[in-house]
Amino acid sequence: MVLATYGADGETIYASGIVPGLSEDSGTCTLTASGASGPVSASAPAHAAGGSVNCGRITVPVSVGTWSITLRYTSPDASGESAPTEVVIG
Repeated sequence: MVLATYGADGETIYASGIVPGLSEDSGTCTLTASGASGPVSASAPAHAAGGSVNCGRITVPVSVGTWSITLRYTSPDASGESAPTEVVIG
């Protein structure tokens, strides 16, 4: 799992990603942001496209502070997680 894009807009953190070399439509992508107020997660279905699995933009609500985000892909046949990435709000 590789983060393709990520960022923040003041009250939310968003991310999208890809799983290169895998082509299936049965998986789920989950964005988790962990900060001082605890973890926040949101999930969306993944989609196969051009020899990879795409996780479209997923958004989670957050408060001001420093957050560590990870994007995880899970399916019956495969799983993977991006490296943690720091995002600062405010």
